[in-house]
Parts: sequence; structure tokens; C-alpha cells
Amino acid sequence: MALGAVAAPRPDAAATASGATRTLAGRIMTVRGPIDPSQLGIVLMHEHLASDMLLPDVPTGYRGHGPLTSAFVRRFQETGRYFRMPRTAEQTAFWDAPNLEPTMLDGLGRGWLTKSQFVLDDREAAAQELEAFRTAGGGSVVDVTTIGIGRDPVVIRALSERSGVPVVMGTGWYRWMFHPPDLARRSVDDLADQMVTELTTGVGATGIRAGIIGEIPIDAAGLRLPDPPGTIVPDSVIVARRQAVQDRIRAGGATAEHVYDAEEIKVLRAAARASRRTGAALTLHAPDPWIAYLDVIAAEGADLRRVVVGHADLVLLDEALAREAFARGVTLQIDYQLQRYGGRDIGPFDQLLDRVAWAVRAGYGHQVLVSLDLCFRQGLMKFGGGGYPTLFERIIPGLEQRGLTADEIDAILVETPKRLLTIVEPRG
Repeated sequence: MALGAVAAPRPDAAATASGATRTLAGRIMTVRGPIDPSQLGIVLMHEHLASDMLLPDVPTGYRGHGPLTSAFVRRFQETGRYFRMPRTAEQTAFWDAPNLEPTMLDGLGRGWLTKSQFVLDDREAAAQELEAFRTAGGGSVVDVTTIGIGRDPVVIRALSERSGVPVVMGTGWYRWMFHPPDLARRSVDDLADQMVTELTTGVGATGIRAGIIGEIPIDAAGLRLPDPPGTIVPDSVIVARRQAVQDRIRAGGATAEHVYDAEEIKVLRAAARASRRTGAALTLHAPDPWIAYLDVIAAEGADLRRVVVGHADLVLLDEALAREAFARGVTLQIDYQLQRYGGRDIGPFDQLLDRVAWAVRAGYGHQVLVSLDLCFRQGLMKFGGGGYPTLFERIIPGLEQRGLTADEIDAILVETPKRLLTIVEPRG
């Protein structure tokens, strides 16, 4: 189909009411009910409309206000990604700023953190993004916020209703340091059962159903620090331990169990089982330069052709690794690194679009996706970022400049999302 917007879908209320426990094979499940795949339009496959990445489900004694506790700092360090906590009075004041202002972008560029950047709770800003997306020609959005980082089905549905943009919601759990305390005690089947319920019946008493599994993280940056509880370690220690893990990945021979936290492997297994049992696609948070974790998914009987490798820039930048991934059937997605903060690219934008164009010309045009992963405030238009219009203002023109045809771009933005989001018959 030609690039462009589609009419707002009318959810099938009868199917929602009478078919709550069936998989709805051949349909797409949005937070407002099932829709026909033809109603999907251009899709952003990896976004966050409302989220909270300040470790809200972890008992660290800090809830976004007051002095930073040592337990919170330590747990944030264990993310391995957002580990540079305030060290000076100026940095602490920056962290405590109640809201992210455009004037603070330089501080963020220096590696400083502010608590407000990690919380997407501005409903007007989210509505503005959806409206801009719809006006520019967008069709649908996939919200991959999971349990532990503030997923709120009621808020997501309200934003979808207000904007007229269909939203597909995810199910599952985020990285291990964001897990609720009881997850360590639960079995793989128990976790899979909960995801199946959220896909077939709904989340709790809301009745709002997920339509995709994920984002399910498999992230080697996470580090369980062996130091005494409450110990705040130097940044150099985190960097060194992260590098040791990456060296192990690049050396070859390691398995997913050697590299990833046991809780993340458990959730990955459960997600694969839920995908197999429901026919829903599985989307990953997988930023590492390897794909050995696919063995875990395959061993659970899930269909790798229904797996999206999110944050796959390091995979796509390595031609041999990319070809291996494509040969296994997965779809590679570029997202976060395509954003702009305060008028500046945050990743190698042109190089990544070059790699997308390479994948299309190499015959993998139906196994590549682009999205934006707006997970921090500085990515939103209201806070100086490029926002959802980046897709239409920069990404699509960039692909056109690289010689991709309308049909080839359509495959990336419409047809592949349609294939993945359309629920298929379960595999048992």
C-alpha cells in the first residue's frame, strides 16, 4: 500500500466481549480491541507512551524525591547503562530538577543525569506526539513498556482514544534490576501463564489486552555487584566489568547462560513459551553485538520468524552477524539511535540508514524495521527532541535518498509490522 495515514479503526467490541479467551488469529489486538490488519497503516514498532525507569518496583528507599539512598545508587549502577550518578553539588542539583528543561541538554551531553528524564508521565506531551504522528501520516504505535517500568494499560488506552491512533500494548518484564521482588521465586511456566492471560483475557481487572510480547530484555550491561550491599563503587569499576563481559561475547563460545542474568533468561524462556502458546510476536531489548540468545528462544519452540531484535544497530553494522541473524529468520530493528536530542543526532544516523538500505538491497527488506524508542523525556518534542515526526522528517526522506522505492519503504513501515502484529495460530 502507499505510504500514508489510514482511517482510525473501529475496534470489534463483539470479539472483545465474546472472544476474550481465544487468540484471534488473523487479527491485531490493540488496547481498544481487535482490528483488521488493513487498518494498521504506518507503524512505530517500539515506543513508550508512559513509563517510569526510576526503579519503581525495587525497595531501594527512594521514590524520585529526597536524598539518594545508597541502595538506589547501587541498583542504578547495576544497570550498567545509567550508572554515572551525581558526584558534586552541581550534579545533585541537576539530578533534583523537577522537570527537564531545554537548557539542561548540555548537562545531559556531559553525562549528567536528571531524575525527570527517566519518567514519562506528561500526558499532554504524549498526546502531542501521537497527534503529530497521525497528522504526518502515521497509522499505529506499539507501546512496549513492560511490568516494572510503569506500564499503565488505562493510560495507554486513554491516549489511544484521545488521539485516534491505535496502540498495541506489550506484556512481560523489563531488565532484572527492575523486576518485582517476587519474580525470582516464580517459575518459567508461571510467568508464561501471566503473559498468556494478558494476551488472551487482559491485564488484571482492566480487560485491556496486550497484542505483543515485550520488550523482553536480554542485556549484558546489567551487573550484579558482589560488593557489600549499599556499597557505591567507582564508575571505573562498572566500566571494567562491562568491558569484561563484552570481551567474553566477542571471544566466542559463550552461551546466553554465561552472559546474561538468570532472571532475564527465565523471563526470555517464559516469553518464548507465551509466544508459542498464543501466536503473538516477541520483541526484544537486545543491544549486544551477538545473537546467541536466539538459541534459548528456539529451544522453547517459538518461531524465530516472529521475533524482533530491538536496538539491533550493532548487529546490523556487522554484515556477517546481520546475515546470520537474517538466516535464522528474525527481524532486525533500528530505533533508539535514530533519535535527535536538542537538534543533535544521538547515534550514527546516516550510517544506520546506510545499513538499512544495504539490508533491503541484500534481499532482507522484509526482515528490517525502524522505530524511535522515545523512552527519555529529551527525545520528546516538548523537551527539545525530534519526537515521532522524525520518522517523516528525516528517516523516510533518508531512505528515499538512498534509493529505496516506495514499496521497499512500505515493507519496512507497513507490511512487516502487519505480518508481525497479526496474531497467528498457536504452535501448541
